[in-house]
Amino acid sequence: MWLPTIRNASSSLPSHLAFMQFAFSLPMALLFGAFAYTDGTLTLGWGIRIVVVSTAMGLVAGVIGWYVILLPLLRKRGGRT
Repeated sequence: MWLPTIRNASSSLPSHLAFMQFAFSLPMALLFGAFAYTDGTLTLGWGIRIVVVSTAMGLVAGVIGWYVILLPLLRKRGGRT
């Protein structure tokens, strides 16, 4: 199940960013939302802030992962120029 998704994520930057949103940002937002709920500090504003920050961090992690890790590996393998 994961292999076609990972192959698609390594095909282009937008698909890699979309993969990172599901693999990184969504679990982080759920985790920090659960932490805020258990602490009793979860409000609408705090929930929006959690979603915005986790989305931004997913984009940053996706771009860094694409240019620093994945693109050099693809070039070394011969998949991209």
